[in-house]
Amino acid sequence: MATLTVTGAGATTITNAVGTTVTKIDGSAATGKLTVVASATATTILGGTTGDDITGGGAADIITGGAGADILAGAAGADTYVFASTGALNGADVFGANIVGGAGADKLNFAAFLPGGSLLSATATEFNGTADTNFANSVVFLASTDAAVAEVDTAAEVAALIQGAGNALSLTSGGKGIVIGGDNSTATPNAKIYFVNDALDGVNGNVSTADVVIVGTATLDIDTLLAANFLFA
Repeated sequence: MATLTVTGAGATTITNAVGTTVTKIDGSAATGKLTVVASATATTILGGTTGDDITGGGAADIITGGAGADILAGAAGADTYVFASTGALNGADVFGANIVGGAGADKLNFAAFLPGGSLLSATATEFNGTADTNFANSVVFLASTDAAVAEVDTAAEVAALIQGAGNALSLTSGGKGIVIGGDNSTATPNAKIYFVNDALDGVNGNVSTADVVIVGTATLDIDTLLAANFLFA
């Protein structure tokens, strides 16, 4: 089995014509746009420093978009999407319609940002709740009321639902967590993924808009996501 390495500033397109012997496509050193369509063989794909367009093949692929606003689609198979250690290094990615939750389905790997983390609960926290649920070192589902995810579709809205007393969420001073906002009133495949780092703006104990960074938009129904769909190591 072979590794295909891509470097340089020029745009590069790789399709399944490279054959089933390629099991790794490494574009991490590339500064130009990388367009990949993997073969039917399980492939590890590493994007570069700009907005890439990566599509997996028919097997269980491992996809890292890298920096930039990437377009990522695993295609068939139980794929794993690997996120970076910070929102700035990850970029605001868009995930294709074939990303799915549930047992034996795709996985979101948050180990770099939230090592040792966990899913807080498979039950979503309603955006208009008042329990100040602490989601430190956890992934929390934050439910909107409509398909547009109108109440949780910006960093400012998410920050406002964390900071202060009597809100839906809270975060330990200096802590980190992940918010996946979506509509859980119907089977609506729409979700926003945010990294929250209370220390990002330099002021602990006060979650501001600067502490909240969107890292993904996905056609996911948050009702379908389970603990098995997340990796933290």
